[in-house]
Amino acid sequence: MDVLPAECKNGKQGQLSEQSAHWSRRRCDTALVIVNWNSWAETIEALEAVFRMQDFQGPVVVCDNGSSDNSVAMVAAWAKGELCAVPQSSASEIRELVVPPVPRDFGFQCVTESEFQSLATLEVRQSSRLWIVECDQNKGFGAGSNVGITFLRSTFPQVEWFWLLNCDALPARDAYTKLRYSLPEHNRPVICGTVLREYSAPHLVQSCGASFNRLLCSAQDNMKWALASSLSEISDVMSADYPVGASIVVNEAFLSTVGLMSESYFLYFEELDWVMRAGWPSSAFIVTGSHVFHKGGATTSGGSTYRNRSLFADYYFLRNRIIFSVKFGRFGGVIATLASLVALFRRVTLLDRAALQNSMRALFDGFSIAFDSQRNTASK
Repeated sequence: MDVLPAECKNGKQGQLSEQSAHWSRRRCDTALVIVNWNSWAETIEALEAVFRMQDFQGPVVVCDNGSSDNSVAMVAAWAKGELCAVPQSSASEIRELVVPPVPRDFGFQCVTESEFQSLATLEVRQSSRLWIVECDQNKGFGAGSNVGITFLRSTFPQVEWFWLLNCDALPARDAYTKLRYSLPEHNRPVICGTVLREYSAPHLVQSCGASFNRLLCSAQDNMKWALASSLSEISDVMSADYPVGASIVVNEAFLSTVGLMSESYFLYFEELDWVMRAGWPSSAFIVTGSHVFHKGGATTSGGSTYRNRSLFADYYFLRNRIIFSVKFGRFGGVIATLASLVALFRRVTLLDRAALQNSMRALFDGFSIAFDSQRNTASK
């Protein structure tokens, strides 16, 4: 992605308007959390889209998970109007979400995870709309998301809905309006998601939630590669076993009942764990009119199969599948063992020693963590 001075498109950004200084007085019951790790260019592109969503007036928290690429400073420079992002796609659906740069007519602050608890007063905390929080350490997607949720719950008590968005995901202009219109008003636990469309091919659906086979501990994206235009033929709300974690929404009632996201996985399976803890069969759903354009794996090089996943992503996928299977699968240990044997065979066929060693380490760690957890649970 090219990142250019903000003056390149529409001139120097102005000072905060008096209207935006009092933004927190408006009704803003939905907040957004983005977890960043060494992906500031993707994050500022996502923020361009977030801040031009129709009707969205809520706070936004970017949680930086110990990046080594100067992400905090770069996102702050974007917020000051010193940087703008140029999308990697020439598709009009994407470009209109990113250029020209959105006006920086919102306040922002940078704090560390330990600092935000000591901010003087609620009024001081609510003086900014964008918050960049430096996490104390990188403990994964779930932990980073929890930092953002915890910050929002303590700082913005009016927030009822928490939207977790990947840093490589761009919501459409009407994504919030369509989403909020379809969210129930009654105070019961809710977990839901939006449609994910391909960033590189916006006319295609990437996922409309996913289906999960508890017996085999396998999952499959709904409507993958379908034409986005076909979504107009289905209902506004579509049941799904779970929403894909690139764009997932929970409410305060869900957090109070089920709790925060599990931090055991680091990467992959967090959203499915959340759904299973809420109870099975799942009550999750997808708002089919709310669309988010998702690159997929931009941060982790997480491909769709073992052939194109990075070693980093493949390690956590294999490890976490075991942890999840043992925790929730009907025949957890057996399923995890069989799936692991298949995974090893597939990686042997790659004739890649590094991939094989990586998978063996993932399987060993996965079984160790899973059965240690079971023993600890049984001893309580």
